[in-house]
Amino acid sequence: MHRWTPASCGVLLAASGILAALGTSWATTASHYLPLSAGQAMFSDTPAIGGELTPGGGVTLMVLWVAAFVLGARVVVTRRDA
Repeated sequence: MHRWTPASCGVLLAASGILAALGTSWATTASHYLPLSAGQAMFSDTPAIGGELTPGGGVTLMVLWVAAFVLGARVVVTRRDA
């Protein structure tokens, strides 16, 4: 495992808290599209209000996050094992 992997995972998980602490409108909007918010939206049984994601939107966003991580992992492994 690369030495930056735990740090990058920690930053991603803490990103919603960091954006909430900023409190600006763009930070609030951006926090709706992080994996934590997508996971919460996937299992929400209340209707979406305002800028919140619907359960279908949460699933779609989570699939996009997973695809981005798999693509990134493929690029990293290909470059290091070349």
